[in-house]
Amino acid sequence: MVPIFDDVPKELRGRSLSSMSALSHEHVTKEFQKKENYELLGQIVAKIGSATGYTSGRISAALIDGITAWVPWLGNTIYANIFEITPSEIRSFTEPGDSGSSVFFINERLVFGLHCAAADAFDENRNPLGYRVSYACSIQGILHEFDAYRWM
Repeated sequence: MVPIFDDVPKELRGRSLSSMSALSHEHVTKEFQKKENYELLGQIVAKIGSATGYTSGRISAALIDGITAWVPWLGNTIYANIFEITPSEIRSFTEPGDSGSSVFFINERLVFGLHCAAADAFDENRNPLGYRVSYACSIQGILHEFDAYRWM
């Protein structure tokens, strides 16, 4: 399934998704410097993915390290400085096929990351919670890694 505009809930359509963009390195850096990790917690985010269409969630952990995921062509991959997202609906925020989807703050229309991994959620006693948490890599790090700022 290719995501289309019809996947966006009608109440959010006035906030044209086409006007969203990944902002410059300087702007994103200043935004994250202004916000402590705890200020990002609970912020509502969304994405439009190929597998799940439009979904929303909340940031449940910010700029965390040591998340390991299996990537077929790389093996176990350890992620650093990523965001954990808990779904705001009963269904998962992401499913296989959504990787690479832009994740954005709904209220600010600011792309802040790309979906990169997901895992089943467990409580502190390792009991399954019945949903998956998703992870997004910081767009700032991605743009820096690919030297994309020189094109902006």
